[in-house]
Amino acid sequence: LLEQYNLNFLETYRNLDTEIIINTNLTVVNDRIIQILSKFKNVTVMVSLDGIAAVNDYIRYGSKFENIVENIHTVNKLENVQIVVNFVLNMYNVFDIKNFFQYFETNFPELSTHIGICPVGNEKELFLECMPTELRSEAIDILKSCLGLLDHNQSILQDSIKILEQDNFNQTEFNNFIKYSLALDKIRNQSLISVVPQYSPYVYA
Repeated sequence: LLEQYNLNFLETYRNLDTEIIINTNLTVVNDRIIQILSKFKNVTVMVSLDGIAAVNDYIRYGSKFENIVENIHTVNKLENVQIVVNFVLNMYNVFDIKNFFQYFETNFPELSTHIGICPVGNEKELFLECMPTELRSEAIDILKSCLGLLDHNQSILQDSIKILEQDNFNQTEFNNFIKYSLALDKIRNQSLISVVPQYSPYVYA
């Protein structure tokens, strides 16, 4: 939605029966975008969102959670638009995943069945295999507590639990995770442990 070419294309596109699917972090919504979305009969807006409040602002540096929530409210009012939320499970948000689900159940109950979870794809240092053994029981308990919240995400939650129950700790990639996070913290003036305090023993070890 930041790319003007996309907006220009949709503005001039004439077949309003065409199903439109937009992948976005929904950081920007304005009158022009609303006008474009409103003219099509069937629009799916797939919102990439990996946490609430400080977790989102840490993972997706530069975005502000309260702005995204405001934009969800705005887009959600359009009767021709269906919102789908994509949550990428990783080392940063695994301890906050239940809060994420509960937030949507409370604030956007109509969207709570439109949340899809997938594991992080390419960044090995964010794989759950990097989780230190002593932190896994907490992560497993949180994931198990989510099993009854969203039926359509049972498989990925169960697979994630199985990963954490295995003897598969990747020390090298965990070290990379801490090193990478602290490097970003320095550049961005952020703090990993203020968002995920579970990692504080390893930052100061």
